[in-house]
Formats: sequence, structure tokens, C-alpha cells
Amino acid sequence: MFTDGRRLAACGIALALVLALAIPAAAQQKAGAPAPGAGGPALGAGSGKVTGRILEKGKEPIAYANVIVLGTKLGTMTDEAGTYLLIGVPVGPVQIQVQATGYDKQVQTVQVNAGATSTMNFEFGAQKITKTFEEIEVRAE
Repeated sequence: MFTDGRRLAACGIALALVLALAIPAAAQQKAGAPAPGAGGPALGAGSGKVTGRILEKGKEPIAYANVIVLGTKLGTMTDEAGTYLLIGVPVGPVQIQVQATGYDKQVQTVQVNAGATSTMNFEFGAQKITKTFEEIEVRAE
């Protein structure tokens, strides 16, 4: 009987918490604020998006390269097609740094406008050899 009372109290607290969080969100939606992901100005007045593609010699995509906005904590990684998307980038000129394994890092500046998407593509030369190891052969007799 005591455990049923605990379960009932836990369920009541969980329900009260969900309602406490849901009521202010519903009030904002009724006031005309767009729902998250509704395509409205969810980025805020002082941010935009940066997208682009990372290619080797303009042909082959470079997958899993690190893309960061210098001076912020924003960053992402390219997908298999070499594309990336940064959301919430501050408005104004920002420096985007791309670093991929086996390539020198590159930094380019792009102008970001509020609520808009800017495009910045990067092109790397041929992949360089980072380290060569001496071959060692081990034999057991």
C-alpha cells in the first residue's frame, strides 16, 4: 500500500511539472509567437545561418571535417557529401575555420545577416601525407 502511495505521488509531481512547462509555451503560441521549427524567425534578431560544402580539388567531398565559427562556441562537422550547416551564427562578418584530417586548416570570412542563410564553400588541395612510419617485420622461430 505504501509503494502505491509513492507511485501516485511521483505521477502527480510529474504531471504537475509537465503542466507547469506546457502552459507558458501554449500562452506564447496563442500570443502569435511561432512554434519552434515552424520556419519563422526562430533564430532570433541577432543570428543567421551559414551553410556550404567542403571539397578536395573542387571534385571529391571531404567528409567529417570540423567547421567552427571563430570567437564562438559554434561548430559542426561535415556529412558524407561534404556539406555543413551552422545555425545561430551572430550577425556581421564572422570567420569560419575548417580543419580536416590530412589537410591544412583554412579560414574564410563571411557576412551573416539576421534570419538569412549565407553560403561559404571551401576547396582544399590534395591530401598531404601527415606521417610515414618505418616498416618493422617480426618473426617468431
